[in-house]
Amino acid sequence: MSKIVLCRASVRRAGRKMRRHSSCKNSRSSKMSAHSCHVSLAAAHAESHLQSEGILIIFFIRSNLFLIFLKKSIHPAAKTGSNTGTKAGTCVSFAQKHAMEALLFQVNAFTHRPFGGNPAAVCLTAAPFPTSLMQAIAAEMNLSETAFVHPLAGGHYALRWFTPTTEVALCGHATLATAHVLLSEIETEAAREEVNFETQSGLLTVKKQRDGYAMLFPALPCEAIDVPEGLTQALNASVKACFRSTFDLVVELEDEAAVRSCTPRLEALAAFPYRGVIVTAAGQPPFDFVSRFFGPNCGVAEDPVTGSAHCALAPLWAARLQKTSLRAFQASKRGGIVETELLGEQVILQGAAVTIWTGRLQPHILPA
Repeated sequence: MSKIVLCRASVRRAGRKMRRHSSCKNSRSSKMSAHSCHVSLAAAHAESHLQSEGILIIFFIRSNLFLIFLKKSIHPAAKTGSNTGTKAGTCVSFAQKHAMEALLFQVNAFTHRPFGGNPAAVCLTAAPFPTSLMQAIAAEMNLSETAFVHPLAGGHYALRWFTPTTEVALCGHATLATAHVLLSEIETEAAREEVNFETQSGLLTVKKQRDGYAMLFPALPCEAIDVPEGLTQALNASVKACFRSTFDLVVELEDEAAVRSCTPRLEALAAFPYRGVIVTAAGQPPFDFVSRFFGPNCGVAEDPVTGSAHCALAPLWAARLQKTSLRAFQASKRGGIVETELLGEQVILQGAAVTIWTGRLQPHILPA
């Protein structure tokens, strides 16, 4: 993706240059001709509004053209020449670029391939949305998580996560998806390699790597408990051991085959007072352990790949296997790989991500 911020003069020059080709007579193909005409018309239309009213930002996301016109009235300081204002010909902030729209992405997390891993929606906004609107959008997206992110002072971002029915305090795959959008789809002009999120669970840091992303999350300890009454029947599986973590009930089954074949009664699992129920067992090479996540209490029947579950699973299996670096597989239908490394009270979760589509919310949906 590339971005170009144009002052009025450069927009006029670009408009004249593109209009010289607007007849499309010398284009090499009809496809290129249509694209050239489209860009010329868009630039010409935008130029007609630029004489005294503001700045045009043209940028591309995966070859899709976006034009955002920023009126001076949005940034009054620009008129007065204040140092905090936006001046023609200078780069503008994320909030300024997206002041008039909300961009929407769908990203598959914890996978290198499209249609694998866990899909999450990511909504980028210039300012926080009302909670009711975020919940309505998450219900409309109908994915296990929709992330809402907006910039804060100092280069950090505020991040919240919603299932179709409720807000959650921690989510791994939607954080990975959001970092992927910011570091690989949006923030290319600054060549950022790291992003910091302020969340309900504290500060979360994600770093870009050659083959994906590394997320620094809190390690969630597991406390051994007696098997709750009715759990074996709800899971339709023999329970080997049971643990309570910060958010979830962690259940060890006999082996990997038992995890893969587990067919719980979701209405029965909903009776247990936890965000979700994680079933896990030792894995077969090349994986150290496998798991699945069922979350009827948060509106998710089965989550394909659950990053936050590995905040509890990593310390549990690190102690069991006497090693701090572990490779995990979440054995849902879509499946996903999570690399974990335990660092005291924190855990590094590593994974890749793939963008599936991009778009924007319609203006009438946005808050006034």
